[in-house]
Amino acid sequence: MFSKPLLSFDINNSDTILAAGTELIEDDAKILFWDLRKPSLVAAEFIESHNDDITQLQFHPTSDSHFISGSTDGLICSFELENFNEDDELVGVINSGSSINKAGYFGPSAEYIYCLTHIETFSLWGLSEFNLLCDIGDIRQDHCQGSFIQIDYAIDCQFDFSTNRLYLFAGSNL
Repeated sequence: MFSKPLLSFDINNSDTILAAGTELIEDDAKILFWDLRKPSLVAAEFIESHNDDITQLQFHPTSDSHFISGSTDGLICSFELENFNEDDELVGVINSGSSINKAGYFGPSAEYIYCLTHIETFSLWGLSEFNLLCDIGDIRQDHCQGSFIQIDYAIDCQFDFSTNRLYLFAGSNL
């Protein structure tokens, strides 16, 4: 029986795999997988990749087997699922330096990853080499001198394929 609180989830592009991330209870934060063709059975559990709450899961928009996970441990892990073997299928790790709020794919072929942290920092990463492309830092800082826009928190990002741009959605407490 499953009894841990779920904090995040996603379904792959072909609607065959559901992945869910749990809260840290005792020593384990798990990524659980269900084969949606047999939804009553947990297909696999990944328990070694993160050591804190798993706040973000996202499958690649075009690859059914590729997904990323983000955690309050500051790590974004990238996996390529074949046999649900955690050690063999972890292909890369990004250390954001802070607790992950949102992470996701962007780019014409979804070849990049964006990262928003709980302390409102924003960074962009390459998926093939897991290299830092751009560190915007704290989005609450006044990046535009004389700007009348106040940003207090990030909401999420969305990639627009028609304009080939990544948009950051943010809010203000005003």
